[in-house]
Order: sequence, then C-alpha cells, then structure tokens
Amino acid sequence: MNKENTWRDLPATKKQIKFLTAMAIDSFSNMSRGQASQMIEDWLDIREDDNMTSFDKETLEDYK
Repeated sequence: MNKENTWRDLPATKKQIKFLTAMAIDSFSNMSRGQASQMIEDWLDIREDDNMTSFDKETLEDYK
C-alpha cells in the first residue's frame, strides 16, 4: 500500500522560501568565516549529489 502524499511533502511555497531566506541572511550576517566554511563543508558532506564539488582554499580566497 502506497502512502499518500500530504501537504508536508509538497514543495515549499514562495512565502516560505522568502521567509527562510530572510532568516538565513540575518543569521549568516553574524557568522565568522570559519563558521561559514564549516557550515558549507558540512552541507557538502551530507549531499548525495555526485555533481556537487568543493573549492580549494585558493579559489575561496580569490572570490571572497
């Protein structure tokens, strides 16, 4: 028997995305480079998308 999708399974609404983006901007604006780097590394580690790559420190420094 297949479990039926609920509203929670639907994609986020534009309002939800806008709110989450504002929350992230507010939170990230107080973040140190080290904290940001760690968060990016953690996020990349949990991604199961083979197309995701990370950047070396030289590349990150060039585009900071």
